[in-house]
Amino acid sequence: MKTEVTVTGKTYDEALTKALLELGTTSERLEVSVLEQGSAGLLGFIGSKPWKLRAVLKTEPIGRESQTDEPASEEPVAEEAVKAEEVIPVAESGAEAPEEVREVEETVVTVEEETAVTAPEAPKENKKVGSETGITAALEAGKSSGTAFLRELFATLKLKAEIESDSRAAEKALFFRVRGENLGALIGKRGQTLDALQYLLGHVVNRQQDAFLRVKLDIGSYREKQENKLRGFARNAARRVKQSGESLALDPMTPNERRIIHAALQRDRYVTTHSEGEGEKRHVVITLRKDADRQKKEESIK
Repeated sequence: MKTEVTVTGKTYDEALTKALLELGTTSERLEVSVLEQGSAGLLGFIGSKPWKLRAVLKTEPIGRESQTDEPASEEPVAEEAVKAEEVIPVAESGAEAPEEVREVEETVVTVEEETAVTAPEAPKENKKVGSETGITAALEAGKSSGTAFLRELFATLKLKAEIESDSRAAEKALFFRVRGENLGALIGKRGQTLDALQYLLGHVVNRQQDAFLRVKLDIGSYREKQENKLRGFARNAARRVKQSGESLALDPMTPNERRIIHAALQRDRYVTTHSEGEGEKRHVVITLRKDADRQKKEESIK
């Protein structure tokens, strides 16, 4: 029969449950040691770390059962009776103490994990700043807080990266560019993780600002490359619509991808774009303008 096991789990409770099942016992009969404290990681999966526990069966003291089963004296001394009554609750409290401590430890860990992944407080509403100096100061403060947030993030994930930032006062915008190795996990499938990080970064930058600043984050030049591809794709799709005269529904895209398609074709005189669908099925539809034929004829005459 096993008397000791080492187990892992996504949470403390999951690891403890595995130990109880393997040893076929209850938590009161286990001595549990935390070998490695787990972590939920950023956004619930980036840099996550499992819990690792060692569980050992407690050894029962010799003669405990005989002492428990021994009949009480018919004429107990009053002082001994009082002592016996005092000893029993102390012993019970001592047996349950590890369980109470474990519950307190779990509570503390849960708070830390939630704090690590909880988004910063929502940004304040857009307010007009009375002077160009005020905007400049807000941009500089945003650069500082945003860069500090990214550095702390990469340090936590043990990733080496170079961070560059610049601003455009006229647009009230900040741009952060990150370069480094092994940063693919921070981009995610179709840039979804990158979008989430950009959202968090925007909250960090704006939570103490009087002016709302637009924040854009690019990692490994992903956005730059992706935008160029999408613009080319949009032009080719528009060309097909002009040739066929029929509307064209594109594949579902992320909100950021759809914005790029709309922006790429907003000045095209022959086609229009709009979005259809809900949730993950939302997509862009390119349609020929009603007056497109007339415009083509006028241009041919000129």
